[in-house]
Amino acid sequence: MLRINEAQQHRAQVLLKHIDEYRVARIGLVQQLEELDALAEVVQREFSVLQNSLAPIGCLPEEVLAMVFEAGTHLEHETGLHFAVLVSHVTRSWRNIALATPRLWATIRCRKTQFCEGEPYPEAGVERTAAFLARSGSSPMDLHFSNFLNGDLQFLQRFRNNWGRCQHLSIKDVYDGLPLPEALTCLSRQQAPFLESFQFVLEDHSNSFFEFEEPLFPSGVPHLKTAQLNGINIRTFHFCLGALQSVTSLSLIYDLGPDDDGDDYGYTTLRASLMALPSLIHLELQEWNSVEESSSRRPLVLPTLQSLRGYSDQMSVLTRIHAAYLTVLILEWNSNMVDEYKFHFPSLQHLVLLDVPEMLHATRIQPGLIILGHFPSIERLTFQNRPHAESLRVDDLVAALGPDVYEDGNNGHHIPCPRLRTLALAPSRNRPMDVAKLASKISRLQSEGIPIGKLMLPENLLTQAGADLEAFAELRKCVEIVDFRVDWSTPFDSERFVWSV
Repeated sequence: MLRINEAQQHRAQVLLKHIDEYRVARIGLVQQLEELDALAEVVQREFSVLQNSLAPIGCLPEEVLAMVFEAGTHLEHETGLHFAVLVSHVTRSWRNIALATPRLWATIRCRKTQFCEGEPYPEAGVERTAAFLARSGSSPMDLHFSNFLNGDLQFLQRFRNNWGRCQHLSIKDVYDGLPLPEALTCLSRQQAPFLESFQFVLEDHSNSFFEFEEPLFPSGVPHLKTAQLNGINIRTFHFCLGALQSVTSLSLIYDLGPDDDGDDYGYTTLRASLMALPSLIHLELQEWNSVEESSSRRPLVLPTLQSLRGYSDQMSVLTRIHAAYLTVLILEWNSNMVDEYKFHFPSLQHLVLLDVPEMLHATRIQPGLIILGHFPSIERLTFQNRPHAESLRVDDLVAALGPDVYEDGNNGHHIPCPRLRTLALAPSRNRPMDVAKLASKISRLQSEGIPIGKLMLPENLLTQAGADLEAFAELRKCVEIVDFRVDWSTPFDSERFVWSV
């Protein structure tokens, strides 16, 4: 018969009791931890509110913070982030301010990163767009579409009721060989009484040009001031004229098309179209697949034009432009210029030369800067070196302004720019200056009667390592030295003159 050990049985009962006590105590501890966590959360929330209120920026009224947030939206192109989304995830109070500031949500970017014909716009993008439309309230909108060709019309219909408050419209990365993009077709037919700027850009690697098949914005855009049409067949440009009547700044990358009949129809269309724009002040032209110039081309008269940008290998159009009040001419280098053109800009004051290559051998100037001799009336010359190439030094350019470079037949030496007062060097990969040589050359120009008195230099040259302070002091005796700045019209290329080392 099995004998029961009473001592062991008693010990087991005691241990079981302890286990039960520990279990109950543990449950109590868990409950205490949960209570402590809840208390800590309350205290942390109060501490965060107090800490935010003690921070310097926390002392600002909500209206001022909203203005700060709105100013931050101008940084979006640098960070790639939507500023309103960023600040709305910092603190609860910031989120409340952001959500209560409609203008923070008024920029909407829609891009189909993996374009496929018939593929609907991603659901996450649809929800994001709907949220932005709701949060932006009645504020003027900036709409940016990329890769929207045969896109989802149902998605684009979301903008129908909000199109009337669109202020800026951009349609980029348009592929050639397709009909009018649905984004443009859908939106162009709506009334846009507040639209101020419009951008239409063909995909970078397209081999053909876009042809308009119907009028652009047929309902009218009375406040449109800036238009960029990059990659169009100029023979269909007439479809845009109704929408561009109030435009003051226009950028065109165009193709004149074939001239099989010898009638120069492309240039004729370009001429008639530009002359039909009564408010044009700033014009940028770039011609692709240019055809041989016809000697019968009639002048392109633009009486309101004040600023013009073109390319060095497309003088056949630029020299046909007659602009009596043009004050700024911007020329970008594609090839060397030759000394056989005649320009018609009697009021020109400022010449800007971009992507300038090195064109000096020893002490002689190569064909290229001979262009300076065409503009004796200019008072300011700005140039920017070609990136990633051996660049022209500022003292080399000064040498090109001297009378010992150009021969003027029986009249002896010729000064190309006798009225020049300001010389400016835009930010680029500029080679270090020989300050002493520059001071000497400027003094020589002044002794020849050229009234040059100001030199505008980028910060990297003003603070270059090992700068000769004594030479800089001598240079300052000759001219006033100031920081380079852009004070002329750059509606389509404002970032070009910002250089990061």
